[in-house]
Amino acid sequence: MQIGPAGQPAAERRLQEWADQGSPVAQRELALRYLSNPDKRHEAMQLFERAASAGDAQAAVGLVGMAHEASAGSRGGSAGAALNASRVIKEAATTNYLAH
Repeated sequence: MQIGPAGQPAAERRLQEWADQGSPVAQRELALRYLSNPDKRHEAMQLFERAASAGDAQAAVGLVGMAHEASAGSRGGSAGAALNASRVIKEAATTNYLAH
């Protein structure tokens, strides 16, 4: 599902509604939109975590990517990102992750 480029407020609001209702796909897609906004990167990571914990493999990949960026870039927050990514990877080993 693709709603369109970032900057469409109505589409983003709808994604937020679905994410709040627990849709892992909406959580992942909203996180992807937030990646381009430095002010929303923390929220993007939280959304990736929620979606990955619900079984979204693509969200788990996004979370691992964010952890990798954090460890390669600034030192602040990289330990937390690495721990979160590690937790999700461990969950993936014991859960049936589904590609959405």
